[in-house]
Parts: sequence; C-alpha cells; structure tokens
Amino acid sequence: MIEILGVELDALPSAFELTSLMDEKFLSAHRARHGLMRNERAARASLAGLLLLQSTGVRGDLIYNENGRPSLLGESCDFNITHTDAHTFCAVARPSAASEPCRLGLDAENLSRLSHERVDRLAERWFSDAENASFAADPTPEAFLRIWTRKEALLKWIGTGLVDLPHADTVCAEAFYNVRFVEYRMGDTLITLCLAADAVAPQEIRMLSAETF
Repeated sequence: MIEILGVELDALPSAFELTSLMDEKFLSAHRARHGLMRNERAARASLAGLLLLQSTGVRGDLIYNENGRPSLLGESCDFNITHTDAHTFCAVARPSAASEPCRLGLDAENLSRLSHERVDRLAERWFSDAENASFAADPTPEAFLRIWTRKEALLKWIGTGLVDLPHADTVCAEAFYNVRFVEYRMGDTLITLCLAADAVAPQEIRMLSAETF
C-alpha cells in the first residue's frame, strides 16, 4: 500500500517541541545526519517528514546513503520526503502479502517560486535534449515545473541525489526504469510521485494536523 501524507508547517509547534514527539531512533539518526539545525523553519520541515512517517506506525533504524537518501535498515517498506516553504510531504510504501516492496521518489515545488525566473534558461541548463523538446512545445512555468518535479522525483527514486540532475531524462525514464509519474496539485504547489509502473498510486494526499503527532 502506498500513501502520501502532508502537513502545513505553520500549523506545527517549534522544532524543539517536535523533537519531544519523535521516536528516539529516528531522532538520533536525524541529529547524526543534520546536527542541530539553526534555521527554525528548515528544522521543522525536516523533522515533520519523519513525524509523518512515524504517524503511519513505521519504526526501525533510520540510515542515509552517501547521497542523503533516507531508508530503514532491513525493512521492506520504502519512503521519501520532500518539503516546500509551506508544507512537508512524505510518501510511504508498505508491501502487503500479495505485493513486492515498492520504491518511491517524491518532489514538490511551488509555482510562485518561478514568478521571477527565466524558466527557458533554467531548462536549457538542466533539461535533457528530449525534455527541452517537450518544454519547447509548451514553454510555460507550469510545464517547466512538471518536468522539474519529475526529474527530482526520479533522482530520489534512483537514490543518486541532485548531483545527476542534468543527466536524468524523464522522457525516457518510464521505459528505461519501468516507472511512471503521478501528479497532485494543492493550490500553486505541484507534487510528483515516481513509482513502479504497475504500482497503485494513492488518489489523494492525506493532510494531517499537528495534533496527529
């Protein structure tokens, strides 16, 4: 089963208060990876992702690969976390008796962040030839964001991180990796999930409140 959970950052208490709600194994791994984050909003966003994961009942030893992708040691479930200025989202895949483990990649971006950007220049720098051809057919901020979130979701699915951003080709990805992309909209925010082509994606994002934690 795959689900995507989300929470509004402005509805959350302080990062310090969030740490008191977190599983000790999660908190220890988070501190080992990120240290004491001085930016309050960034700290809340990062902690919120693990609290969303924790709210599903998932537990275990949290580890990060060399590119920063988190996973649970020895567990068959997979998860991926992303955040914007206003929200944190967490996609979680837990296998059932009749299904294989499913790997996930998740990204979210706000259209408002592109309001002062020359998206054509960004596309020229970061998109593959095939992506640029697709973008040229509809050179709008919305089209740019659709490709961009797919690229980041794909790289999170692969696990290499943004270092390979110029080389990730979302046009060829579906055939090459046997994945597909599912999009969700919340206002001006686009959320893109990358998952196995035959996996069942959730129909909507389940938004939680601070009281859930």
